[in-house]
Amino acid sequence: MIARTNVRTSAQLHVCTPARGSARSLHEALREALREALHEALHEALHEALREALREALHEALHEALHEALHEALHEALHEALHEALHEAL
Repeated sequence: MIARTNVRTSAQLHVCTPARGSARSLHEALREALREALHEALHEALHEALREALREALHEALHEALHEALHEALHEALHEALHEALHEAL
């Protein structure tokens, strides 16, 4: 009876070991898939945040540059118009 129990225990170990190996492989596969999914999600989030920040910065820079250019052009035009008006008045 002891030999039978040992044989049964040995057989059970042979059945359990591949199952544990299978579970370990599945766990590793799930862990790798999760890591890849998190990496991809982080990459996408950072890409979108960077794109939005650059778009905002470009918009602000263009707005400022346009404002300065229009201000300078208006200043020059008014200066010339006043100069002309004074010259004609005298």
